[in-house]
Amino acid sequence: MKAVMFDLDGTLVDVDDGYLEESLGHTLRHFGLSYTLQDINELWYGSDREGYITRRFGLKNPLDFWKIFVEYDIQHRRENVVIYNDSDVVDILKDRGIKVGIVTSSNRKAAEDEIGLLGREKFNSIICATLTEGLRPKPDPQGLEVCMERLGVEPHETCYVGDAVSDVLASRNAGVRSVLLNRNGKPVTCSPHLVIKNLYEVLNLIG
Repeated sequence: MKAVMFDLDGTLVDVDDGYLEESLGHTLRHFGLSYTLQDINELWYGSDREGYITRRFGLKNPLDFWKIFVEYDIQHRRENVVIYNDSDVVDILKDRGIKVGIVTSSNRKAAEDEIGLLGREKFNSIICATLTEGLRPKPDPQGLEVCMERLGVEPHETCYVGDAVSDVLASRNAGVRSVLLNRNGKPVTCSPHLVIKNLYEVLNLIG
């Protein structure tokens, strides 16, 4: 294993309870739409968020939705960020000569703010796989493929660590080992190569 790529939100960092509904609810209300908690979870964690926006809410262009979300998120995300204690696994990996990247579906400004709290210098490559960045979002493998190209590694030398079904699917689509972070022991509804309870378990993959 020469490189480890990480998802960002829910993996290395998270947001305070309530921010999901605060930010996505703001966006949905902008379009005059009512919603349920299930809608919020699908929009934050779902593996086909763009399709869900079209099917559930009838918005033909998901990019219109995400533009409003990003405007709000840029202003409010940083003050709601929580850093996981085990995110220092990045430092351990770097000390062992492992290249480290991030592939996130967060918008560029919010991601850079969060990564700034972690330490931007720790990461060899940062990819925001979003429509606004001109990249197809997960579970499409494009973001992971771009990250591997920048890291100079092949799929068989790489794993991707994330907390959502879309992360596992993106890993498989890119041909890399999929590692599902399941901090709370929830039922696993996908088929990752490995399930871990904390980030330190990633170290077991490193020879």
